[in-house]
Order: sequence, then C-alpha cells, then structure tokens
Amino acid sequence: MNRILKIFAALLIVALFGIVLSRAVVPESPRIYKKIDAYLAQPGAFGGMTLRQMKFELASALINENKPDAAIDVLLDIIKEGRTAENIYGQRRPLIAADYFFLGRYYEQLAHAFELKGDLASRDKALRKMEQAQTAEKKLRPEQEAREKRREKRERDSILN
Repeated sequence: MNRILKIFAALLIVALFGIVLSRAVVPESPRIYKKIDAYLAQPGAFGGMTLRQMKFELASALINENKPDAAIDVLLDIIKEGRTAENIYGQRRPLIAADYFFLGRYYEQLAHAFELKGDLASRDKALRKMEQAQTAEKKLRPEQEAREKRREKRERDSILN
C-alpha cells in the first residue's frame, strides 16, 4: 500500500508541474526537475523524497509487477542523471562515495530487470557496472571521511578561537 501511495504521489507531482513524460513530445528540462526536487525536499513534502528516489520506487514497483521493459527505461534515466552530479550552481562536480553507492543500487535493480526480461548479457554488464560502482565507493569512502573529520576539526578550532 505504501509503495502505491508513493507512486501516486510521484504521478501527482508530475501532473502538478505539467511535465510530459514522453521524451518524444517534450524534452526533459533539468531545471524543472531541480524545482521539483527543491519542493520535495521541503519538510512534510512526501517525506523529503527526491524525484530520483520516486523514480527508483516506481522502477521497483514495475519490476514487482513483472514489467521489466518499463523499469529498464526508468532505471536507465536514473543512472544517466546519477552520472552527471552537479553542485548548487549547476556546474558538474566529481562524484562522491554516496553517488557511487546509489549508482550501485541502480545497477543492481537494472540487472534484476534484465534478468526478468531474459537478457542475460545485459544483466551481466549491469552487474559488472554495479561492482565497479561499489569498488569506487569503497575507494572514496575513507578519503571522504578523512576530509569530513578535517573540516569538523577546523570548525571546532574556529569556534574555540
């Protein structure tokens, strides 16, 4: 029931902002998605879920409903968005460990969808991409944690001084 409510909420948001999901009719506008993400991040707005999280839930529901083709389309869109991380000014930034963690989850779900479809070669490719993302995440995690500790120490020192 909760998953159905989330899907309904995602569809409601899409309808409210007048977004046509068909790429053939209207090309995607990242600006619109940023506005939706900003709205959804507000407290109380669908639990703070981002559009990407809603799309992931939709893909999961489509897989559960045994509709791998539709789930593959949604997941490929999420992965494309996940590979191009941007800062608050819309400039590209390097991917951080968390980005690779979520990319790994998306690739894992994509592999499951390809398995349902019966495309084992694509499933294996998605699993390899998942392993690459997990390896990158494990490599970046200690560096990121060390940077975070240095930043916290600088903040504490600046408060004490």
